Amino acid sequence: MDTIYVFIVIIILSVSFSIIKRLIRSYRLQQLLFALQEKNTGLFQKLVNSKINLILFPKYNLEYLKLNGYILEKNSEMIEEQFKVLNQYVLSKEQRKDLLLKKLTYYTTTKSEKAMETLKMISDFKDTDFLSKAQEIYAKLNS
Repeated sequence: MDTIYVFIVIIILSVSFSIIKRLIRSYRLQQLLFALQEKNTGLFQKLVNSKINLILFPKYNLEYLKLNGYILEKNSEMIEEQFKVLNQYVLSKEQRKDLLLKKLTYYTTTKSEKAMETLKMISDFKDTDFLSKAQEIYAKLNS
């Protein structure tokens, strides 16, 4: 009989922990997005570098958020560094596409010659829809 109570307590604690973690994650994400929307880069950097985020979010997502913060700050040195960091991850095809579009948009808006290199990487995907979307972004931002 005692083992059943222990088992029930363990299940209740596990479910409670999961719910609490989800609520904290949602709250923290709202704080991060609010700081980005308000262009409060100091608060954003403080929040994104918080140790609790390593428990709440996948490392790649935090690095991607940092990239958005650096883009907001227009910190080209850190943006380049963050692109290197993100390229080291094993990414799904969709994550790779998203990162390439982020690079293309950034390089095109900054008039960097790396925009054409990125467009070449996109064409290597052999995905015509993806390539046409990228070419449309490039053309729109280049005009």
